[in-house]
Amino acid sequence: MIRTIIAGMIIWVTSISVVYWQTRTKWEGLGKSTGEIIGRADVFLTLCEFASSGPTHLQPDASIYSKASVITLRRKGNLVEIRCK
Repeated sequence: MIRTIIAGMIIWVTSISVVYWQTRTKWEGLGKSTGEIIGRADVFLTLCEFASSGPTHLQPDASIYSKASVITLRRKGNLVEIRCK
């Protein structure tokens, strides 16, 4: 009885893992093919090259978030100050 339950649980966990991995791979591939994943990383890298030194703005005019990174934008006259974290 216990062996049957354990075998069933192993099959259940394995099937969930396989479905999760296939779905994750599919959506990641779709994001890369449309340029969404790579494009966002390129935008972050490029903007951070032009960023001012110092901490991010406490009250930015605009913010862009991506996982553990953030870019804040603050208007100063006709210019925009960029800060990255």
